Amino acid sequence: MKHKAKETLRETSETVGQSATVVADGLATGAQRAAAQTSLSAALQARGLRLGKSFVASDDSARAGRPQLLLYVIFERAFQDTVRVRLLDNQGTEYGRSRLLLQGKADDARPFPVRFEPHLHFELGTQVVVE
Repeated sequence: MKHKAKETLRETSETVGQSATVVADGLATGAQRAAAQTSLSAALQARGLRLGKSFVASDDSARAGRPQLLLYVIFERAFQDTVRVRLLDNQGTEYGRSRLLLQGKADDARPFPVRFEPHLHFELGTQVVVE
């Protein structure tokens, strides 16, 4: 009887530990999806652009229209041109692309919404490349 009670307690503890891990992983996943990892091409950097923190819009925004990314762009010099924004998965495979008109004065900075196809879903670990 004692052995059975210990065995049941051990199994229950393992189940609780696994559940806590699943919850923690889910919270980390949500946090990682909120902030996007971005990179800016050397050519755009040479033209005076920098990127601040970028965010994937909430699920409510995506359901209301198309998936959206907010790129925070810093203009060190006046700039006006259309750039390409690509989405790459963990293996570097492209799965989304959009064009965006960036326009700003020197020492200006602001977020720009980038829209993608309606069927697209941002994946965990997505790399955003602006070129």
